Amino acid sequence: MHKYTNLKIDELRLKLKGDREKEWQRLSRQAAATGRRKSGAFIMQILEVGFADIDSILDSALTYEKLALSKEGSSISDEYLRSLHSDLSTLIEKEIDNLSTGLDKWHPNQVDKFNLAIDTKLRDKKRSLVDSISHKLELLKEEMRLNIGNNIGGIDISINGDVAVLNTGTVYGDVYGKIKKLSDATLSDAFSKLLDAIKASSIDDNNMKIQMQNVEYLAEQCTIPKDQRNLGVINTILNAMSLATNIATSWAQYGPLIIDYLVR
Repeated sequence: MHKYTNLKIDELRLKLKGDREKEWQRLSRQAAATGRRKSGAFIMQILEVGFADIDSILDSALTYEKLALSKEGSSISDEYLRSLHSDLSTLIEKEIDNLSTGLDKWHPNQVDKFNLAIDTKLRDKKRSLVDSISHKLELLKEEMRLNIGNNIGGIDISINGDVAVLNTGTVYGDVYGKIKKLSDATLSDAFSKLLDAIKASSIDDNNMKIQMQNVEYLAEQCTIPKDQRNLGVINTILNAMSLATNIATSWAQYGPLIIDYLVR
């Protein structure tokens, strides 16, 4: 994998770990309140939270790798694909091991009690992810060959197509119209405030349109069932939004609500 991909995954891993710990604590309090704190169902529930993070890391790794390839204009050779397959397999194994260790440290007595079931779930998850790599890489190769995805989820890679052609007013109007159709009024308001903050900022037109289209993509993902959302792209955009200085104040206020709705 590119150095860029590894650095971004390290960054994402740290963020997900903090969010996962908070979610586990929330689930623990919820289970304690309903008398399920010592149940196998509770342990499986916190395990699924970890699995969602691993899915996100794998999808994000492919997204970051595609960004890097597109930026440098590299062709995809069979040797590169074999190397990437190996890197992704190692990444999956590392994340499964990290999850297992995290579970044990988090609540060792409960983990010991359901050790066999947990081991089986971890092993099955690892096998499923590793088996999916070949298909994901074939898709990556085909998308690069067809030049699909120069603008992944509104993340600019090269200034071609609609990002360069549409003016900010047109993009703003299109995105605003979609946001207002969201069924959750609070969520719609959060996206609207974020979109307005982007429009009011002093960044150049191209980056403004990119940020607006990022908001559009996130809003569209909110209308899709959680198990069908593209968490890799979502987390890439969320990470970019959190680092955008021109909307730092608005993101601090409305970002957590958007994150909760999309990935938690």
